[in-house]
Amino acid sequence: MSLFIIVSFCLFGFSVVAKTIEVGRGGTEIEVGNASPKTLELRNTTGKTIKDVWVNVISGDGTKITKMNLYKKDGTDLDDKVDDDMDGQLQNGEDDNDFPAGGVTKGRTILGDDIISHATGKRDFKLVIHFDPMGNNVKIKVMLSEEDNTGYHTNVCIDTPLNDGGGLCSIPGGNDLVSTDIINNGINPVSVLTAMCSPDLYVFENVSLKAPFENSIVTVQDDIVYIELHPFLSPNDSLTMFANLSNPVESESEIQVTCNYSEAIPTLSEWGVIILLLLVLAVGMVFLYQRQAVPALAGVAVSQATGAKPRLFDRKLFAKVFAITLLIGFAGLLGAYLWFGKITSADPFGVIVSAAVVAYMVQLGMLKKEGRG
Repeated sequence: MSLFIIVSFCLFGFSVVAKTIEVGRGGTEIEVGNASPKTLELRNTTGKTIKDVWVNVISGDGTKITKMNLYKKDGTDLDDKVDDDMDGQLQNGEDDNDFPAGGVTKGRTILGDDIISHATGKRDFKLVIHFDPMGNNVKIKVMLSEEDNTGYHTNVCIDTPLNDGGGLCSIPGGNDLVSTDIINNGINPVSVLTAMCSPDLYVFENVSLKAPFENSIVTVQDDIVYIELHPFLSPNDSLTMFANLSNPVESESEIQVTCNYSEAIPTLSEWGVIILLLLVLAVGMVFLYQRQAVPALAGVAVSQATGAKPRLFDRKLFAKVFAITLLIGFAGLLGAYLWFGKITSADPFGVIVSAAVVAYMVQLGMLKKEGRG
């Protein structure tokens, strides 16, 4: 009986350790009841290496957070400090686990040398929260954060898939430090991204990209950001965007992301294949023509057989043949337009180049036949 009383007292004094709660991208809402302090056993399922924990009281009359502390799963105290001014960085004086007098409704505790890994077996940790005053039926939102390129700790929001040229990044209420993975679900590389706050009540103060996109050109204009990607974002690839907003969003808000796709990787079109085959035939004709100009008998001098090197081009003859060939080609193009009802912008160019190659082969054959070579 005495053992039962001792155990009950310990549980009441340090709260009850509930089952492990998974905290993924976008955070998790957790009911903590009306007990203080509250110990939460959490698991990092963001897939990111976590550097801090952000908590927002979303229900509970007058409830304030006065202290937060992080521990490893085995109870070892992690090296974390409270971010008193909630700017996402630790400054001099922010060196303990207590919030300013009176408590806060939103709190962040930042890890120093320690991290919360996303690897299996190393992603579980404990969060101890002290409330004063403590209301009834308190519910909190817990989000995990990573460190951006400039030392800010940004909350890991849900992914932003780009479908049909755009996507939405959802930002939980009370949050002003955001990171999201933008995923290219298109078939072409993305060259330019545009991000815009919706509604336009918030202004971007800082935007950066995680390696290997950190050298991209970022231009911030109030509630709009333009990003020229270097390198381009390949299909089925993703990048991490960090964004600092001028003030915390009041409720669930969004960042509208649109994109421009780069030109598709060049490939041979139908005209490309046709022109390539014609060029191969032209080169073959030149090769055969030169071979036939060489005497079959080794004892006969080249000068006796031909008198000179074979001519491969006659400008006047080519011009005449090209004009006729081009006329035939455009007549065929006109017929295709009348039959199919449309032509592509590449068709006139393809006809001109193909006619030029065909005209060269025809005049070459005429030169050989007339013995003018």
